[in-house]
Amino acid sequence: MDKIKDRKVLIVDDSKLMRLLLKNIVDGMKFFSKIYEAENGREALDLLELHKVDLILLDIEMPV
Repeated sequence: MDKIKDRKVLIVDDSKLMRLLLKNIVDGMKFFSKIYEAENGREALDLLELHKVDLILLDIEMPV
């Protein structure tokens, strides 16, 4: 796979709407091969233990 197309992003936000909006923006860029989502900090840390990501987009104030 092309190195540029093999990039992964993690979107972390407690708002489902914000995750959806960010996912649509990132997906439309056609720059990332995989988009992971987490709704809180604990879930994000768990995902980071499983997957190496190139970019993290996150809300600063979240539960957990």
